[in-house]
Amino acid sequence: DLWTVGWRVTAEEPIAGVGLNNFGVVSRSYTREPGTLADVKQIERGQPVHNAYLSFLAETGVIGLALYLALAVVAVRAGARAASRFDLTGDSAAATLTRAIVVALVGMMGAAFFLPNGGDKRIFALMALAVAALAVAERVRVGPRPIATSGL
Repeated sequence: DLWTVGWRVTAEEPIAGVGLNNFGVVSRSYTREPGTLADVKQIERGQPVHNAYLSFLAETGVIGLALYLALAVVAVRAGARAASRFDLTGDSAAATLTRAIVVALVGMMGAAFFLPNGGDKRIFALMALAVAALAVAERVRVGPRPIATSGL
């Protein structure tokens, strides 16, 4: 029922949505439209859509969802590039850590399909860590390291 109402809200305001965190406020007015809803109590309590992507679509429209997904794609690609870069430098520990960050981010993004966790700070922290890993990886020198010489 939450998803049905989420799609109804999206159909009414597809471009800009109804406003961030406003789904619980406006969802009640969408229960009176034609169609069967089995349990309206969740909607009456103002519960969020149990799908972060549908929630972004209903609340921020296509614009907000596109920006969120673009940010996620940039972060995953940055993490993958960072891991490859760390592999080239021979830093397997940093490469493994970066891959763990990417896997955690992809896992949380997958879980977001069934949870209202679009605004979860941990997702944004993982995105930031993936991009930061790329910044660190690009500063690491690729190739043989200079041989230290004694002052002779």
